[in-house]
Amino acid sequence: MVEKEEDPKDESLIMVELNKDVVVRAITSILTEIYNENMDSSKIKLIEAQKINAFFSKKIPSISIQAYFDRIMKYTKMEDTTLVIVLIYIDKLCESSNFLLTENNIHR
Repeated sequence: MVEKEEDPKDESLIMVELNKDVVVRAITSILTEIYNENMDSSKIKLIEAQKINAFFSKKIPSISIQAYFDRIMKYTKMEDTTLVIVLIYIDKLCESSNFLLTENNIHR
């Protein structure tokens, strides 16, 4: 019986996919935690003011944040590092303009 040698490329591709999954889960977890914190009753006035914002959706999408990012990663060639940069930009947006992530805008 001849043993088949494993191709190191196959193993590295598996590791890349695992890393992407870990990054996507971490980022969606962070974003979910942020919007859960933003649903605090003390922030109602800020949320109401955001309803005129172009990012505000009247209907909350039925897809979860995790599923949303999984679809982005599945159908685009986006690198996991790009998602980290997106998270940084979202954080900067929120800091600089009192923008709150909520269920109504997190998918946009």
